[in-house]
Amino acid sequence: MRTEEDLSQSLSRRAATAPDGTGMVEQARAGVVRIRHRRRILQGAATVVAVAAAALTVPLALREGTMPPPAEPAPPFRSVAELSVSLAPGSDFVIPWRNSNGNREEARVAHSSEIAAARPEELTVNQGATVQVYDPGTFDPAGLRTGEPVSAAGRQAWYTPNLTIVEDMTPLHAVTEPAQINGPALGWQEASGAWVVLFRLTATAQVRAELIEVAQDLRIQDPPQRVSVPYRFGWLPQGLAVTAVDLHDLAQLSTSASVAYGYTGQPAGKSLPPVIVYAVPGKGDRDWETIRPDLGAPQRAGGHDFWYLDTKNRAISPPEGGSVIVMDTGTCHLQLSFADRARIPEPDAMRIVQELTVADCADLSTWLPLT
Repeated sequence: MRTEEDLSQSLSRRAATAPDGTGMVEQARAGVVRIRHRRRILQGAATVVAVAAAALTVPLALREGTMPPPAEPAPPFRSVAELSVSLAPGSDFVIPWRNSNGNREEARVAHSSEIAAARPEELTVNQGATVQVYDPGTFDPAGLRTGEPVSAAGRQAWYTPNLTIVEDMTPLHAVTEPAQINGPALGWQEASGAWVVLFRLTATAQVRAELIEVAQDLRIQDPPQRVSVPYRFGWLPQGLAVTAVDLHDLAQLSTSASVAYGYTGQPAGKSLPPVIVYAVPGKGDRDWETIRPDLGAPQRAGGHDFWYLDTKNRAISPPEGGSVIVMDTGTCHLQLSFADRARIPEPDAMRIVQELTVADCADLSTWLPLT
């Protein structure tokens, strides 16, 4: 079975042959610096505006004897454990991976022939798109609306050859700033208030038409659908909730699921998530031959082998001050990473594993709704 890595490498080779007039590599590398600089500017500007606004509005409110009610934030379109991107029945496109992080979800849409082809970079089919869906009130459409008005599947949309967006392909176990990138994009607003943006990393002569073609088959489910994963917790320490999801759940490719959990009120992205679960099928796991020899004798939980590690070996590196549990169910290999042994000590980690239900990682029909 082909893997998502195989497909990504083929798509990368294909993209490398396309003309690149946007300086993507340089812009991605400089993205972190620009974001930090922009945040400092915005923070300073926000302070000035807040002081000026206070000078004007507070005396007025005092004279009127009342304070204006605070504006209510727009309701979220979905929870982090829900996804909305789907395709029309019979579409020529597929979704190899999708993720959810905070107020945005992202999905890769690829032509179905690229999944089965031995050398998809040699195909001349539509190159697909990366799709982002932003919760209401979290996307500024000003840059998009300066583009060309177009119709996409009956929707009022805009196309621009050079939109600046934030792209965050950081793995759940890493802590870095997302990068700003530029590229051709097509977008519109859904009735829910959510904004949908389709973009490419490189421009081609056909990119406008191809993005519109992808949009014709794209469906944004309202209400969104809850994510399914190949496990279910029976117990977690109080205060932990899902903060990010990364899914590879296309049956034609190797499947996997990564889920991050954080404490209520903890700022996202400032430190490693307190708990990360990574699950892959046992059959075909390329890393298992490297991991297993250093694990030693297993313990048992729920009829499955597992290993608790709080020190580094040749294959597994627990977070500093944290721990890792590796589990082998036969059909699944799972890694549970705990960032802080002080907050989740070994007895709690053991209880989590003892009360864990695991499905078949390779059989999507057995996956369980994420709670």
